[in-house]
Amino acid sequence: MEYENRYRPTWIQLFGLICYSVAIIYTVLVNNPYLYSSKKFQEGLAGKKDNSYQPVFFDESPLKKEDLKLKTPARMGWDRLSAENSGETRDRRYVELTLTPLFTELDKKLNQVHWKLFNNVVIMFTETGVVRAANLEGQTLWTFSSELTSGSSFFIDPLADKKLIYLIHPSGHIYALDIETGKLRWTTRIEGHFLSDAFSTDENMYIVKQTKVMTDKKKTSLLTQLIKIHRESGKILEDSEDLNLKQNTELSYSSDEKLLFLASAERLVAVSMPSMKIQWQKNLSSPVIGPAVLADGKALVALKEGKLKTFQLARGNEIHETDLEHPLASPPSYIPIYNRAVLTTTDSYQHVVDLDSGNRLWRFDLNNKNNTQDPWSARLSGNFIEELQMKWRYKGWTIWSPCVEKRICIYNPEKGQIVGRVMLSGSLSSLPIFLERSFYVILEQESGYAIARYMEEPAAKKISKATSNEANP
Repeated sequence: MEYENRYRPTWIQLFGLICYSVAIIYTVLVNNPYLYSSKKFQEGLAGKKDNSYQPVFFDESPLKKEDLKLKTPARMGWDRLSAENSGETRDRRYVELTLTPLFTELDKKLNQVHWKLFNNVVIMFTETGVVRAANLEGQTLWTFSSELTSGSSFFIDPLADKKLIYLIHPSGHIYALDIETGKLRWTTRIEGHFLSDAFSTDENMYIVKQTKVMTDKKKTSLLTQLIKIHRESGKILEDSEDLNLKQNTELSYSSDEKLLFLASAERLVAVSMPSMKIQWQKNLSSPVIGPAVLADGKALVALKEGKLKTFQLARGNEIHETDLEHPLASPPSYIPIYNRAVLTTTDSYQHVVDLDSGNRLWRFDLNNKNNTQDPWSARLSGNFIEELQMKWRYKGWTIWSPCVEKRICIYNPEKGQIVGRVMLSGSLSSLPIFLERSFYVILEQESGYAIARYMEEPAAKKISKATSNEANP
């Protein structure tokens, strides 16, 4: 029986069919995000591992360039000086103008809360991961929580610009919210977790992340990097070399040297920006308290064991070490022109150190019963320089410290004389924000928390007189 010859494809035709099929599969995978992440697919072919996830957008309306203008970060600047350096001078006498309860809709007073004050917004962080915002008049603006981050708190030093606030959660989640309404603009996350809050001076922000990686011996090790994220889109752009950090990290930045300082446990690392390359690093004898303070070409580091270390900013050479003989409770605050640092130890003593010689000049028992330990510096106006017989060359710089119970004390940095006091209606729970002739602070009271406005006495008297004249025409 004869059978007809069936057609059999040649090897050239088979090879063409295989190439065509591979091209079709590649095109589908690259262009259809619901089947596979195109970025991960491309990087997989290139032999690179990408630990990031793509951001999810809830609002893609364009932002103006001025919307990305940053609000003042914690400790009054990225150099972390705690110096009110706006150029304005201040009175030494203040009266309480308003005292407004915050978040009165809550059933009970919350414990373990932290506060952040921006120019016109108050942010409250709770240990359960709920974030609340109010304006300076005490009106609640919004409340934010997420099932993905419930049960543990966010970092308490969020980044904010005129339009958005960026909430950083240790689990690796970032949320960009409208700072006035709380509306979520975008969210993203990383594989691993964060060790720091965010730093920024331009359209990008930088955060320290930590991930687990496999070594050649099939064991896991920790990789700590600085990652660059585009603030408007939430996209992860770049990451650094391994920084060898293990614990939570505080950030500070020198705009003169273009150096980002990372203080983490017993390590201090100076990273050149924007390249994110390590310029110098130090292993220390004790954990660092707070961020490094950058002033006058020096990096000041407070060690928990009770020492102030001073390093040369650009190269990391140690200048001197000052032993304060008691564990520290706060990072240093800088006093301009005097070139001195003020620190608080856990026994409630305030210490002033000369940064030229490294010598401790004087100390004073604050007997501080307030919630915060951090002092700050601000300038008094010229008439007080003359009245208090202060030296004109120091331009009125003074130390402002929480002291005793419900009080702020103002000191002359030269010898520690008290030159003013501000009586409070509760326990001081935040550093102040100065606006014109007033400053605002958060106070803890028996029933809850309040925002208080303290105005310079002469300005307050003018308001009182004007109100009285309107009431009695």
